[in-house]
Amino acid sequence: MNQEIKDLKEDVGQVVEKETLDHGQMDLSTRPSIWKLFGAGFVLSGCSPSFYYHAARRWLITAVAFFILFGLVLAGVETWHIANDMRPFRDDVNAAFADGKFPAITIADGEAIVHGPEPFVVVDDSRNLIVFDTTGEYTGAELENGRYDTGIILTKTKLYSIDDQGDVQITPLDMPFLSQRNIEINENVAQRMVSAVQLLIFLGLAFWRVALSLAYITLLAFAVWGMAALAQRNISFGTVLTTGLYAVVPAVYAHYLLDRVGFDFFGMFTLLLLGGWAISLVAAAGKRQAGDFLRGTRPLRAWRALLGIPMLTLFVLDTVYQWTYGAAIVWITAVATYLLLFGIEFYTTQTDTQQDDSVKIVLQK
Repeated sequence: MNQEIKDLKEDVGQVVEKETLDHGQMDLSTRPSIWKLFGAGFVLSGCSPSFYYHAARRWLITAVAFFILFGLVLAGVETWHIANDMRPFRDDVNAAFADGKFPAITIADGEAIVHGPEPFVVVDDSRNLIVFDTTGEYTGAELENGRYDTGIILTKTKLYSIDDQGDVQITPLDMPFLSQRNIEINENVAQRMVSAVQLLIFLGLAFWRVALSLAYITLLAFAVWGMAALAQRNISFGTVLTTGLYAVVPAVYAHYLLDRVGFDFFGMFTLLLLGGWAISLVAAAGKRQAGDFLRGTRPLRAWRALLGIPMLTLFVLDTVYQWTYGAAIVWITAVATYLLLFGIEFYTTQTDTQQDDSVKIVLQK
């Protein structure tokens, strides 16, 4: 009997010791791995205060790496959306070559070869002229009368074009950089050009979503740090920036949902971010109180992020395809998902409170 009481006191003492850890310290055996934070960050950053408690106790580089990953995912989804919008254009290009509406062209040894009927007039309206002709019917003089604002005429040995000032530029095809290589313009080349454009779009979006956004969040973090220090003097800049980088995720989701129903204004994303940032700071850096919903020390339970997979999938598909009823679908899914996750988190808080009360009763006895 005495041995059982001794064992119980040791167990209770361990629980109490974990609860009284100072801010910035925690039991390393219960600290979640980086991979759990990465996986949970896509979902639990919008509904789990304990996520921020654990995330703030990892190195800042972990949050930066997650932010880069999240930015690249967003850039990839947005590029997919643009590529889907460009699909009709790619189909038109394929059809134009297949139906002979646009000829394949080869430039070799300083001469052009048009594989199709000539002269091939692509455009000839009141202001624009594009012609491929190696028969001599078009000589380039057609661009010199000032009739056209834009124009290109490819003859057997020269390329005529109109520059920004309206002057006609003549490029001989036997110039060294042209005559020393074979240049082909065909269906495959056109498709590669479209793919190259999509790659450039992805790189541009990635730069905006990662580099520029990271710089903006960092600058904003200095202002947030100054305000947070008024409430808690010993709060570090790393804690502030870490929580801000993760708080971007729910802000992006909320901004997308509101924009999907036509509600948007300049600075709305920043306001959403600052609101979530303030709450996440309380969850990450507030004085710990066992059983408190925002300031508790509960385990991360990263597996709950799996409940958000259907929501994330619908977000991606709706972004790409812009369904007719997509706004209603993503709103219902998001609300249902986060209500479920909030409910689970709140229930866990109540359970932890009951366990804490049981421990105190045992201690009193």
